[in-house]
This record gives sequence, structure tokens and C-alpha cells, in this order.
Amino acid sequence: MLKRTLLLTFLTLLFAAGALAQQFSIKTDYGYLFVQNDPVRSFTVEIRGKSVKAETESENPAFTIDGILVQIVFADTKDFGAPIKGLPDDRILDIHRKWETDYLSGPFEAQLKVTSAFKTIAGRSANIWSFTRPKFNEEFDRDCFVTVVVGTHVMGLSSPITKSEKLERYTDLLTAIVSTIKLSDKPFDIDELASKFRAKRQIG
Repeated sequence: MLKRTLLLTFLTLLFAAGALAQQFSIKTDYGYLFVQNDPVRSFTVEIRGKSVKAETESENPAFTIDGILVQIVFADTKDFGAPIKGLPDDRILDIHRKWETDYLSGPFEAQLKVTSAFKTIAGRSANIWSFTRPKFNEEFDRDCFVTVVVGTHVMGLSSPITKSEKLERYTDLLTAIVSTIKLSDKPFDIDELASKFRAKRQIG
């Protein structure tokens, strides 16, 4: 438990959620529906798996999905100097990745060697990137991220990769989650969303 708590605390250093955003996790028959209500752009994302557990140690939303730890993380574009107007998503995501990896080079005490690629997921540009840990690598030797632009924020999914496991297992899971994003220009009605899943359970 201590190792998991420390890991989540470390990952939380990467991003900060918007101060005015409201976050909710609604239990569903497939896992959870994560909802972020934001003044600029709200969204939902589906957390699916055979076994899904909501983690409570992290300041940011985190879930263990079929044994893989996934954290949902956010960065305001103004925090890393990317004006949202006039820049394509690929450029914003590239600036964000450099900002994050420059920051992480401090805790890791080394310049990180990052592998990065862009992919279109459900019509949305996403940056898939990863790096090998130069330290703190006793259990997890790499980290992977999938990031997308949502309104004036970058939303990211991050996972530490267990030694000897393949990167593709993690990136496949993260891209599958990103593919379920649904956007809204106004906040979602949480009671209405939750009632739909309650009704399904009662029918079943």
C-alpha cells in the first residue's frame, strides 16, 4: 500500500486539475463513467474493464483496470505557454510533452529520452509518448502517456509500466479510454447520468 501511495503521489506531480472543474466518478456495469464539468468544455470518459477499482490515494482521479494503474490528469494550456487560438492540437500537445518531460527531468535527476508519436483517435489528435525511468525503477521501469486537447486544457492518461510487460498493452488500454470521450459545451447533469445506470441495474 505504501509503494502504491508513493507512486500515485509521484504521478500527481505531473499535472494539476483546473481549479474550477468538478469531477465525478459514476459506478457503471462496465466500471466507471468519469465526468469532468468545466466552465469551458465538459466531457465524459468511460473506464472499462473486467475488474475496475477506483483508487483513493491520489489527488487526481485514478483507477486500477485489470491490474493496470491509470491516472486521469490535466494541464491548463496557459500553464505551459501554449495559446489555444491559432495552434493546431498537435503543436499544443508537443509543447505540453516537452514541458512535462523537462519538469520530470528534475525528480529523475536525468534528461529523459522520450519516444513520441501522434495518432488520430475517434477523430481527435492524440500524442502517445513514453520514457524509460533512469531511477525509481524497482517495480516500474517505464511510463506511458496519451494526451489530447480538451477545451483550454490538455487531458492525459498516464500509467507506470511494470517490468517485463509490453508497452503496447498499456497504450492500447489508454487509447481505448480516449476513444470514449464525449464533449459538451455545458456541464453534465450528474443526477441524470447516474439515474440511467441505476435504472439499468434495476432492470438487470
